[in-house]
Amino acid sequence: MWESTLQHYLKKGKNHIMKPAMTVEQARQEVEAIRDRLGKPVDAKIQEFLVGLRRWGVETTMSCEGHYFGGYQFPWVDITAESLPLAATLLMLNYRRQQGHKPFWVIEPTATPRIRTLKEGCLRLPFLKREAVRFGIFLQELPDNYLEEEP
Repeated sequence: MWESTLQHYLKKGKNHIMKPAMTVEQARQEVEAIRDRLGKPVDAKIQEFLVGLRRWGVETTMSCEGHYFGGYQFPWVDITAESLPLAATLLMLNYRRQQGHKPFWVIEPTATPRIRTLKEGCLRLPFLKREAVRFGIFLQELPDNYLEEEP
C-alpha cells in the first residue's frame, strides 16, 4: 500500500518538483533570517528540517522543536495548503528511506497543515528532535535531479 501511494505522489509531485526551489545555502539563509514576534530565531533542532523543506519549495509558516513542559512534546512545522502535495512527496521519500518501518512523520489535517512526528512525549523528545535533524539533512542531501522524470 505505501509503495503504491509513494508512486502516486511521486507521479503527481513531478508536476511540482523538477529541481530544488533553491540551493541549501539559500534555504539556510532564509531560515537564519526568520524571527518570531519576540525576535527569537528558529529553534536549533528544527532548523535543518526547515532548510530541507524550503530547499524543495515547501512553504513553512511556523515551527517548533518541541517542549518538555507546556506546548507540544514533539517537533512540528506548519506549511501552506499549496505545499501539501510537495510535502507528502517528501514524507513518502523519507518513509521509503526508512525501508518499510512504520511512518514516523505525518501531515496533521488541521486548518493549517502541520508536519509532525507520529510519536510524542517528553521522554521521547530528545530522540524526536534528532529525527527532525536527520530528516532535514536527508532532504538537503537529495541530489538535485532526484525527482526528475526518467527519460
